[in-house]
Amino acid sequence: MDSNELLSYLTQEINEFVQGSSNNWISMRGALSPSCAALKMFDEPLIAVASAQDPLFERLREPDAVGSDMRMPTDWLPNACSVVSYFLPMSERVRLSNYGGRPASPEWFHARIEGQFFIMKLGEHITRVMRAKGVDVICPACHPDMNATFFDDDPSAAYRSNWSERHVAYVCGLGTFSLTRGIITEKGAAGRLGSVIVSAPLPITERPYSDLYEYCIKCGACIKRCPVGAISLESGKDNYLCHGEMQESKKIFPGYVGCGKCQVDVPCEHARP
Repeated sequence: MDSNELLSYLTQEINEFVQGSSNNWISMRGALSPSCAALKMFDEPLIAVASAQDPLFERLREPDAVGSDMRMPTDWLPNACSVVSYFLPMSERVRLSNYGGRPASPEWFHARIEGQFFIMKLGEHITRVMRAKGVDVICPACHPDMNATFFDDDPSAAYRSNWSERHVAYVCGLGTFSLTRGIITEKGAAGRLGSVIVSAPLPITERPYSDLYEYCIKCGACIKRCPVGAISLESGKDNYLCHGEMQESKKIFPGYVGCGKCQVDVPCEHARP
């Protein structure tokens, strides 16, 4: 199987898993409210590939990017050749449910929490099918060394991770950053990201942009949508205000955190503006 065939096979496996896995659906038994019964969380994903040796990965170690904690692809997988990033767009039902005021809708909470569980299940599935083809693979989100922390005592750090899915998506060509510090893709910003690192040389996705914020039109719609005023044209997003709102959401549904108001009812919700 050559590199093009392998990427085609991987793309098909990802698409079929997203469309067919029961983990992408919320059952009535596990629903936070009756409105969530038979809820499909994610639609067909976007997939992009970068070389594991892309110099932009090293750039992510700079203080104004992810920082020194960011691990390189070869730190996760010594024989890494390619990094595959994927964006799973929230379904229309999830997006529309979150148009109202505070708090986030039950549908959004599910897509945020069970959605992350699903992302990890997808990573495990990719690992199985690629290893069956003789390809070494690591899913950082599923790895015990994965670390993402919020630093309450260090305003300069805020969130710190040793593998930032958002920055990896940018390097791979999936999209650019927005005022909210999220990623705007061809299918918008409302969604979740994941990635795997593989030993096979896959066809590289050409980045159709050169600027960090190229897809963001600075319209300010997300500023108006934020319930705690955490976003501004001058400074982007204040992670501390956002984090506080996320923690407040635990009082609504214990064990669930979420907001996502800045990702819906805005021009970049489900398309690149």
